[in-house]
Amino acid sequence: MHCFSYPRTSTRKLFMLGRVWVSVPQTCSVVPHPHPTIVSPLFAFPQFYFRLCLFRGDVLPTPRDLIDTVRDLVSSSGLTLVIEPGRSMVATSAVMATTVTGVKTNGNKNFVVVDGSMAELIRPSLYDAYQHIELTAPCNGAVQVFDVVGPVCESGDYLGKDRPLPTPSAGAGLVVMDAGAYCMAMASTYNLKMRPAEYWVEGGNKLRQIRRAETFDDYLKAFDGL
Repeated sequence: MHCFSYPRTSTRKLFMLGRVWVSVPQTCSVVPHPHPTIVSPLFAFPQFYFRLCLFRGDVLPTPRDLIDTVRDLVSSSGLTLVIEPGRSMVATSAVMATTVTGVKTNGNKNFVVVDGSMAELIRPSLYDAYQHIELTAPCNGAVQVFDVVGPVCESGDYLGKDRPLPTPSAGAGLVVMDAGAYCMAMASTYNLKMRPAEYWVEGGNKLRQIRRAETFDDYLKAFDGL
């Protein structure tokens, strides 16, 4: 859940709950962030103060859940709602499937290393986005708290931090949920990590490839003729 508010001189201000923007009178209260961060510009307003409230759970709120949180306020105050579904429309439609390459520890932290990385899914590293992570099959390993990390030589190359998971073996499958938006669209070839293939699931049990994996030859073609 994201909550944003901003100060301005008009008689109204915005309150954002999830991806729901509510226009409210200045007399209404919006909980301020104790340490505001300035973001400028955004929607043509000069400054916004925001706070991030993220509920990390298995069950995501539905659009109705979000609307219900402000329904009474809207009904009693004659407010105008502007709805922007954003990535919620397709985010839960896909996963990023990876393979565990090993498990290690530095004495203080445990790590599950996978063949996926921040190059394919940068949201967790870029702005600490939470995406649920699960193994693809039952595992009898001891449950421990892990950081799930990739093979790129960067301290920011992680897909999830402090995740309780059964200790997997090399070769186990691991999926990062909610990768249907801003996963491949933000992917790169950083550190020569080529973009992976994409598959469409048909009928619940059939895979159809809709995008082939990039190769190093694909990468070199950008320099042909130079």
